[in-house]
Order: sequence, then C-alpha cells, then structure tokens
Amino acid sequence: MKNLHEHAVWDWPLRLFHWVLTILVLNQFATAKISGNAMDFHIMGGYLIFTILLFRIGWGFAGSQNSLFTNFIQPLTEVKRYLYETIVSKQRKIYYGHNPVGGWASITMLFALSLQTITGLLSDDQIMFSGPLAHRFSENIVSAATTFHSANAWLIIVMIFFHIFAIFSYLILHKNNLINRMINGGHMPFRANLKHTKNLSVRAVVVFIVSLIILLMMLYLA
Repeated sequence: MKNLHEHAVWDWPLRLFHWVLTILVLNQFATAKISGNAMDFHIMGGYLIFTILLFRIGWGFAGSQNSLFTNFIQPLTEVKRYLYETIVSKQRKIYYGHNPVGGWASITMLFALSLQTITGLLSDDQIMFSGPLAHRFSENIVSAATTFHSANAWLIIVMIFFHIFAIFSYLILHKNNLINRMINGGHMPFRANLKHTKNLSVRAVVVFIVSLIILLMMLYLA
C-alpha cells in the first residue's frame, strides 16, 4: 500500500445524483401508473431528470477520477477479459470504481434514460399529456416518440432489475456492499489524481447551474 492514500471511490456530487435520480425514476413510474392529476408531478419529474442527466454528462468530464467517462468506459476486449476472469478463472481484478461491465451498464442506463426524457418532451397521448416540444414536430414524429416512450420504460425496468441483481450478487457472493459505498463514498486506499479533487464543490455547482440554464432555455424557446 505504499504511496496509496484513502480517497472516496464515489464523490459526493455523483452520490447525490444517484439517489436523486433513484427517487425521480420511482416518481415517474408511480405517476405514470396513477395518471390523472399525478401527471403534473410526472412532467415536473421529467424536467428534473433532464436537468440532472445534463449534470451527469457534464460531470463525466468535470468530476473526480471515478466519475470521468474516460475512467470507466473500457474497450470490449477488457469486458471479455473481465467476464472470463469472473466466470471461468474466478480471479477478478480489483477495480476502484466501475468494473468494465459496470461501466458499460452505467452508460447504457444513462443513454436509455436520456432517450426516455427526450421522447417525453415530444410525446402527446392525446388525453392527459402533451410534451413542451410536441407542437414543434410532425404528427408522425410525435406518435413515434410517444410509442417509444412507453416501450422504453419497460427496457428501463429490466435494466433496473439487473442493476439490483448485480448489487445483491456482489453483497452475497463477494461481501462487497455497493449500497454503502454509494452512501458514504466508500473510502479506499488507491492512487487518485489529486487535480480531479480540487474545487470539487465549486465545479459541481457550476455544472448544475449550466444544466439548469439549458433546461430553462429549452422551456423558454418551446
């Protein structure tokens, strides 16, 4: 452990993003199921998810070491190697952050949620809800976006199921509590690039403000 120092595996802005997103996604499924007046909360939740997804994209370039996209998007050859070592050889390399499979799973989830949010802005169910951008597109595009928005929700449910399955698999099989890490940061000894930890809070506030401005500009121009 020479030259290693304790650092948070997940920085506080990323952890806050994770738990806020969890609450908002639950809100989206609940309000969509209830429908009626609950759709007002569904719309508001969609705007908030749009904002924090923009934040996460920005944080993928401005965050601390393990939040950076360049740190956890691994080549497919590395994914194959990790799966082989995990399933066949039973000798896993230790990753302080996302492993190769987890990294791609996170990107896939962010992509699916982004598509869900964008299509929500274009959707129109002709009954209770019309997205703020629906009137700017043709009926065919709006219809396709509405259909995709409904279908993609089921894909997100499946991805959430596998996410939860992976969390409890790590807990039971490897005694690795990923939930605690996402609450307290999971401080562990590893070599961190210290330049990514400087002015962390300031960078987080700036990225969030920029994300919020983009949302407000979109709503204003709509």
